[in-house]
Amino acid sequence: MDPTTIHLLKKRNERIINLVLKKIELLCPGSVDLIGIAGSFESGDFHKNSDLDLCIIANNEKARVLNKCFILNDIGFDIYCSKWNRLEAMAQYPNPYVSKLLHLDIVYSKDDESKKKYMDLRQELLKNISNKAANELKAYNFYNQALKEFGKFILCEDADSLLPHLFEISTNIENFLFLLNNSYLRAGIKRVIEELGNLKELPEDFIKYYKKIFVYKDLIDLKGNVTVLMKSLLTFVSNRESEKIKKESLKQLTPEDLKGLYEEAFSNWKGKIEEAKDKNDFYSQFMAIASCNKFYNEIQNKYGIGLIKILDKYNPKEIDKNIEVFESGLNELSEIYAKYGQKIVRYNSFEELEKDYIL
Repeated sequence: MDPTTIHLLKKRNERIINLVLKKIELLCPGSVDLIGIAGSFESGDFHKNSDLDLCIIANNEKARVLNKCFILNDIGFDIYCSKWNRLEAMAQYPNPYVSKLLHLDIVYSKDDESKKKYMDLRQELLKNISNKAANELKAYNFYNQALKEFGKFILCEDADSLLPHLFEISTNIENFLFLLNNSYLRAGIKRVIEELGNLKELPEDFIKYYKKIFVYKDLIDLKGNVTVLMKSLLTFVSNRESEKIKKESLKQLTPEDLKGLYEEAFSNWKGKIEEAKDKNDFYSQFMAIASCNKFYNEIQNKYGIGLIKILDKYNPKEIDKNIEVFESGLNELSEIYAKYGQKIVRYNSFEELEKDYIL
């Protein structure tokens, strides 16, 4: 962009800011604590049609007279005020859209206290961005929401119902990846793809798959592209969890860590599976085996022990075989008990239980 255009844009911005300040003085003196330039004019990533993104922090309702949407020389502007609670919420790092609290060219401050309040919130945000454990939990909430939206998306048959779910899938995936990487969106929507590509942790070929969901021949092609993207995301998460389990497995387990796991699996599902066999009840058997399989996944994630898989062995034709499937899982768990020196708590008589339980 030529220097003359840049000069004219900055002069225009200056005039708009002065208009806002003049209106504050005339109609709502003392109602605004802070004004700052955000967005492209703060980062320097502006073009000839860029609007001015102002962050105006008000301390009372009188400042609402400043709010105005308008078009000037074919460029749209949206001047509005926010309260401190918006920045306070942003400081909690709920999503990647927090740049106004990190990158702001402050052009007006009512007093030193207002500026300090802003800077304190910035430090709080930086602290939260560095909290990897908390961010991972928040990130996976977005991931789970993306999976839910995909389920709705895949069932739609027309663009009118399908495309809103595509939007939700994409925004939740973006939020998931930014928070998982303890990062945020610096330059706005026009740089999302670029900034995603710069993240350290990404699914393999993610950018290639992600771009394809916005360019498609028809809805069948779109569904195929989104399915490929979601499969890559599932693989990424699965591999990531496997790496976590490997790290956990390096920790030295004690018998106390495993205490009660075998007995819990035996107690919760053995009777149900045998009863279902007697009643020829495939539904109950499947649900019991699936629940037990989930239990095994949970203890693997918690303790880093070997993965016990029984659900993939479920037999939908021979109900007797599913007792063997369940027993195979118990046998694997008993081997893990033996490996770490934990004994199965089993009594052959009530007297044995009474003596051990009381003493």
